[in-house]
Amino acid sequence: DDVPWESLFKGTDSPTFPYDLASLQADNGKTGLLPSTPYGNSILAELAKAAVKGEQLGQDAVTDFLAVSFSSTDYVGHRFGPNSKELQDTYLRLDRDLADFFSFLDQEVGQGNYLLFLTADHAVAEVPGRLQQEQIPGGLFDGSAMKDALTAHLASEFGAGQWVENISSNQVFLNREVIAGSRYSFETIKEEARRFLSTWPHIRQVIDAQNPALHVATEGILAILRRGWHPQRSGDLLIDLEPAWFPAYGPTGTTHGSGFAYDTHVPILWYGWNVQPGSTAEHCTITDIAPTLSMMLHIPLPNSATGQPLAPLTH
Repeated sequence: DDVPWESLFKGTDSPTFPYDLASLQADNGKTGLLPSTPYGNSILAELAKAAVKGEQLGQDAVTDFLAVSFSSTDYVGHRFGPNSKELQDTYLRLDRDLADFFSFLDQEVGQGNYLLFLTADHAVAEVPGRLQQEQIPGGLFDGSAMKDALTAHLASEFGAGQWVENISSNQVFLNREVIAGSRYSFETIKEEARRFLSTWPHIRQVIDAQNPALHVATEGILAILRRGWHPQRSGDLLIDLEPAWFPAYGPTGTTHGSGFAYDTHVPILWYGWNVQPGSTAEHCTITDIAPTLSMMLHIPLPNSATGQPLAPLTH
């Protein structure tokens, strides 16, 4: 498992087992090292047990809610990638931690007296370095170089000026104050920026945030971009990169943030009270969880809920 695209802990020569965590602590943030190991999850599971006991959760007729984020999988996944031995080890240990936690709930709350759901906020892409070794298209996208090139291009077209305020999170923020003080319209500069960036390598499409097609889209990448766009906070142009291409974050590890299925497909698992055994490949979203819980508990939906109750659990 010694490959150049996995990140090293300071003080190690290779990203391989065994890791002497006691000797690595001093150079790797002391307790800050914990999230990048399976034991971050293990300690959190013990904290969850203490919360159940300390708050006497599940001990009366009033429904209690406990949310736990087992995030060591995220830290380890970013550092080593989805096919690393380190991540495999992390999930095997998390599986054991969850089994122990469920047994604890059986004893503390009572089997059948609690409901669990398990999901994730995102999936992940394969490490770009591994894809390149396998001659599969993908890599790191140099957004800084693109910003410099766009700024220079707009200067050549419209004169010297800081026309671009920022490029981040695959969004272009034009400098509205500078544009307002020029003799050019905002729409003219925005369209020229969109046209220029559309020719940049590894960009699949550049979408004007005010494009009507974006705001009526109900499926595909456009629909995902629409759901993530906010009129007061989002950019003027939205950049859709080709599959497996990501803004540069460093020479090793991997990340997430695209709208493709490898990056958005996560499980939703339900277990316990009023859940019948079964499985389905029916499409659902994380936003369906709150309405489902509401229907099962016979309470009003949250006032900002946008999802729908999951039929297999509410019929």
